[in-house]
Amino acid sequence: MSEMVKISINDKEFEAQKGSLLIDALLEENIHIPHFCYHQALGKDGNCRMCMVEIEGQKRPQIACDTPVKAGMVVRTKGEKIEKVRKDILELQLVNHPLDCPTCDQAGECKLQDYYMDSGFYVNRVNVQKNHALKRVDLGRNVMLDQERCVLCTRCVRFFKNITKTNELGVHSRADHSVIGTFPGMELQSEYAMNVVDLCPVGALTSKDFRFKQRVWFMESFEAICNGCSKGCNIHVDHRKEKYEDDTIFRFRPKINKAVNGHFICDEGRLSYKKENENRFRSMQCHQENETLNNAKASVIKTLKEEKNILILVSPMLSI
Repeated sequence: MSEMVKISINDKEFEAQKGSLLIDALLEENIHIPHFCYHQALGKDGNCRMCMVEIEGQKRPQIACDTPVKAGMVVRTKGEKIEKVRKDILELQLVNHPLDCPTCDQAGECKLQDYYMDSGFYVNRVNVQKNHALKRVDLGRNVMLDQERCVLCTRCVRFFKNITKTNELGVHSRADHSVIGTFPGMELQSEYAMNVVDLCPVGALTSKDFRFKQRVWFMESFEAICNGCSKGCNIHVDHRKEKYEDDTIFRFRPKINKAVNGHFICDEGRLSYKKENENRFRSMQCHQENETLNNAKASVIKTLKEEKNILILVSPMLSI
């Protein structure tokens, strides 16, 4: 068992695993720390610099995603100085970012939008012409790319490099002209490609299947198990019942379960939500006749009492 050590975060004492990444300790304790490039499934990268923290004894702020936990560490994520450092880094991210929030499909679950609102950038201090790049690029496998919205966290690049081992995306050009893209003449081929939509912290990579169908704040969500195969991947089911309409499922998203599916699900399972919306019964039926709920219950109870040989078939597509 790994050694546990005591550390201080914002004047409160916590226990953390010695040698583990500081950002994991912060996230484990639900301590807010902005970050774009770090993801638990992909490991550290250190390119966005958003997770800066103050560590007692260090001359300058350190990135939490590349700082190992040590006994007796004194860490501060809050304070005028460190918050200004993160605010300045965020301001640079916004220099070339388009004002797409009203039309962006990621609005409501965009990390850049959240951090912007937290920081209070209500006045633009930078008056330069924005760099423009490609928009509405169909990468294949139901993934759409908007290069202007990208913050170059490289989560998607590392996913195809380290998880699927297919190396299907790369960073092209240099400096503030750098963009994400496929290689010339190539499209995404991986059967897990749509996971990059979940990984993307902004609206650069969106689902062609879900695009412009719903605003996320109108939907409700519950946890379930994907029935596409026997693996039993954990999922979030996002749905909405609009006025005069039946409750409709709009998408499946992976739910983290490190013992089963980790952080990801396959594209086939992700898109299997469509089957849940097809041929759904709108009412109870007994002997092929529509019945009320109470009559149907009474009929089932009566049958169970009177019949000896009973076969019960239960479908994973049950809607009632």
